[in-house]
Amino acid sequence: MLTGKQFQLGRQTLALDVVDGKRTVVNLPAGTVIKIVSGPLGNDRMIDILCDGRTLAMFSVDLDTRGTEIKEASG
Repeated sequence: MLTGKQFQLGRQTLALDVVDGKRTVVNLPAGTVIKIVSGPLGNDRMIDILCDGRTLAMFSVDLDTRGTEIKEASG
């Protein structure tokens, strides 16, 4: 399960935001750190992410091809 894991994007990636009930495309630059909030479930291709305090949606394939998991340092 990916929920709660953090990733850093290696390349610019598109995400979707909902503003006033309308979907808006957001460009996430390379180097952006995101946290998985939920998804994907079943055949769903979208995941919910937390980025700079906003909940956005992005395609799971974009995370697979452009994201690198940030492993927590063990003490």
